[in-house]
Amino acid sequence: MKRVTRLICFGLLLTLLTGTVALAVPTETEAPQAYEYEEAAIDLTFIQEMMQAAIDGDIAAGTAAEARWNEQIAEEALDFAETAFFETEDTADAIAVAIASYLVAAGITELDGLSLQFRIVASSQNLRVAPTREAERLGSFPHGTIVTALNREDGWKYITDGTLTGWSEGLHLAPFDGSSHVVLPVVSSIADVELPPTVTVVAPPPPPVSSGSGETGGTTAGGHDRSDDLFWLALAIQHEAGSDWLCDEHQLWVGNVVLNRVSSPLFLPTTIYGVLHQRGQYPWATRSWPRSFVSERAFANAQRLLNGERFAPADVVFQAQFVQGITVRTFTCSVTGNVHYFDTPR
Repeated sequence: MKRVTRLICFGLLLTLLTGTVALAVPTETEAPQAYEYEEAAIDLTFIQEMMQAAIDGDIAAGTAAEARWNEQIAEEALDFAETAFFETEDTADAIAVAIASYLVAAGITELDGLSLQFRIVASSQNLRVAPTREAERLGSFPHGTIVTALNREDGWKYITDGTLTGWSEGLHLAPFDGSSHVVLPVVSSIADVELPPTVTVVAPPPPPVSSGSGETGGTTAGGHDRSDDLFWLALAIQHEAGSDWLCDEHQLWVGNVVLNRVSSPLFLPTTIYGVLHQRGQYPWATRSWPRSFVSERAFANAQRLLNGERFAPADVVFQAQFVQGITVRTFTCSVTGNVHYFDTPR
């Protein structure tokens, strides 16, 4: 027994030292469908060293790390293409973008706790020399630009597109999963998404884009495009249920209510922006420009809803800390004790 214990301890120590983890294959007595396992573990240490070298502008260190990464691919027959970023790219920032794109395409969207790539969801996004609004402006990225995150600090992210690099407020960035260069689907495409038979979705028309002013215009407000549904829905989720201790389901119900209002004949606006800015409905939106930080979780949950997922019945159009109709669902805040009611009209 002591010998077996020593062997187990040695195996655990070896795993910690090597930095790789091989997932267990189920035994004959276990249910195979309950497990997911790989033939070989992936050690991203060398990729992390490559990214850090690119950030530091240390080409020699990056080249050495890249050589070790390619050796690992060959020796362990990993399902990754060998790379030559430090030979083919002209600048350190371009190398960082190439590494991030490579990983995102392989299904790895986070490295060392930081999302690798983001999409600009403002109509334009300023870059500054330091993570503060008072810092000198370096330039800006247009709406839809895909950027790589190099660092973060207090709600700001240090980002680059390979040519321009600076600090950006996280409010204007949505996580990018590499599926396409336009993460946000056309709103009308919601009707084409396969959903469980118990879910009914009435898709609102896509928001109109025009050069005029007014509720339905495609012009900008507060520096943001009114037709950018992902940004506005994520902002609503953040304002209404953005606290860390509130669950994802709570956030998804909040966003679902917004989409239900877009489709409901009880509310005249037919865009997410219009619903949020309707007088007397979402006070934070109709006051001065809401300058709150929008988390990656809020963006991710907004994206789930825009992709067609539904959690609340289509007639749930009220959400508040008091009853407004027939209550369908409640959430109780574990910190404040407040009850949030989701209601249909009486």
